[in-house]
This record gives sequence, structure tokens and C-alpha cells, in this order.
Amino acid sequence: MTERADLLVENFRPGTLERWGLDPDRLRERAPRLIVVRISGFGQTGPYRHRPGFGTIAEAMSGLVAISGFPDSPPLVPALPLADEIAGLTGAMAAMMAVHHRDVTGRGQIVDVSLYEPLFRLLVPYVTQYHSLGIRAQRIGNAFPDAAPRNLYRARDDTWIALSATSQRVFERLAAAIERPDLLSDARFADNAGRVRHRDALDAIIAEWMAARTGDEALARLEESGAVAGPVYDVPRILEDPHYAARDDIIAVPDADAGELRMVGVVPKFSETPGAVRTAGPALGEHNREIYGGWLGLSDDEIARLHHEEVI
Repeated sequence: MTERADLLVENFRPGTLERWGLDPDRLRERAPRLIVVRISGFGQTGPYRHRPGFGTIAEAMSGLVAISGFPDSPPLVPALPLADEIAGLTGAMAAMMAVHHRDVTGRGQIVDVSLYEPLFRLLVPYVTQYHSLGIRAQRIGNAFPDAAPRNLYRARDDTWIALSATSQRVFERLAAAIERPDLLSDARFADNAGRVRHRDALDAIIAEWMAARTGDEALARLEESGAVAGPVYDVPRILEDPHYAARDDIIAVPDADAGELRMVGVVPKFSETPGAVRTAGPALGEHNREIYGGWLGLSDDEIARLHHEEVI
């Protein structure tokens, strides 16, 4: 199979393929154009390489969890399998780079992706700040350590508004939107450095303005003034949103067992090669005959024997 395939993707614990006699270097001796993408908890090297890896552990050890949450809350893990998803995206991006390299040189290669490193890569400023300046990142809730205001605010109807005014021009638009031109002459809020130092006072002013209006009223005023804000959506609101619909972000996919399923559409959008979702997912073994019969030329009896022996 590897002589026909562009990519072999595996996410076993390091050493498993080698134990089976399927060492990627050995495979590439037979198929030098093969690209092997290896995804594991901690990578193929290092003292933790043999540890079992799950996304929650990777998220915790990446540094992300330690800075997630509010100052008076414990650290928070993401509400979705973030490490797994980001590692998958990183692996896909790396695979395309390796395909390009192979098309130029004729040689495949081995790509080593861990679960924790793609998240750790996102913490670039925090590593540099601590090492060079001794600044240790802290949990600060929905604020942003280097700019203000940036937060979530509750409207009168208990909806939430996300607002970010981290550039001077946008802050000026925000001040106009909430009818507080005096903020621009207030020494505490004259520049971003001052706004960061006095973020609590500034947040209190914005929160009071939001609390006096419904979410729709607040958003209409902010949008009219050119401020940057948006509603906090849950899935029901996403399904009702006309912009999501116009972008084909929610699609209907037929499924033999479940009927029509609503799923996330293809992202990003390609002008020349637009993608499509053809199936909600194959049944276990659905493509055995196509792969083992078509690629390897095994007979029906041979495929049946492998199935009986629980090889496939």
C-alpha cells in the first residue's frame, strides 16, 4: 500500500510501528516518495516520548491552561479537544509542505507532530517576556494582557457582547459610540499603556453602558460608530445567522443511518478547487474491498479470510 500512497498518517505511541516491523525508514526504503506523518502525545524523541498522550494532558503541559481563566479561578482546560484539533491542522499543513518538497526533490520524509507543541508554539510572546523581562503570564479572564479594552460585557437582556478596542482609532470610535468623549481627554485612558493600567475602571464604564441597553441596541450603536464588537454566539444562534448561511458554513449531509445531518462546511474557501463533504463518515471497513481488492489485488476469499482473522 505504501508504494501507491502519498501519505501514511499514524498516531500510535512511539515505537509501535517499529515493533510491528513497519519502521517508517524501512518503509521509505521500499517507497522513497512516501511521506509519513506521525502524531503522538509528546513526539518521537525526548524523555516523555513513551508516555501515553491525550489532548487534555497536552493542553495542560503546553502552558495554555495555566493562563486560562480568571485571577480568582483555577486553571481552565478548553471546552473542546483543542490540542487534538490543532495538532491535526498542524499535521495537515506539514503534510502539504512535505508533498511540495517531494514534488520538487522526489523524496518523501517523516513528519513528527506532538499534541503539546502546536499549542506551545502559540505562546511565543509569553516565553520571550518571561525569559527576557521576568514577566510571568497570569490568568486575567477575558482581558488581553497587552491592550485594553478587550472583554465580554453583559447587556440588559442578559446577552453578551464581545468588544475589542485595542488601537487608538478604534478606542476613539468606542468613546463616541458610548457618548463619552471625555474618555479621550482622561489621562488614565489617553493611550494604550494607560488603558492597560486602568483596565478595571475602563471596563466598569463600558459595562455600565452595556447594561443599560439590549444586546441589539448596543450592537447597532457600536456598529454605527465603527467600533469593533459582536455578539457571543452559541450553536442555536449560529444556525440562525444569515452570514453563516451565506458562507455555507452549515451544510446538510445525507447519512444512511441518521438521515440528514447538519455539519460544519468546508473551511477555507478555495476559488479554483472548492471542497465538498460527500459523506458524514464511512462505516467501519466500508472501503476494505476498494483498498485491499483494488490496490493490492486480493481476492474476495482472501479479504474474507483477513476479516475472519480480525486483521481487517
